[in-house]
Amino acid sequence: AKPTVTFPAQPGSSACTFENVTYTTQAGMSNYVWTIPGTVNTDYIIVSGGTSTDNSLVLQWRTTGSKTVTVNYQNANG
Repeated sequence: AKPTVTFPAQPGSSACTFENVTYTTQAGMSNYVWTIPGTVNTDYIIVSGGTSTDNSLVLQWRTTGSKTVTVNYQNANG
């Protein structure tokens, strides 16, 4: 069965532009794939994380509007 991806701590329901927002999901997994809407360095910048080995992502939104960040990963046990 595929694992259910969740964000253990939900980010705030709103964020100001140019303010750091942290997204965190389950640790100890592999092949994290973060999907962020828009264009990097135009709509957002990645401050840290967000790679295939990171269970967290810190970004700053550069544009306003409703946004959804998603993450997929593999269970470390296969």
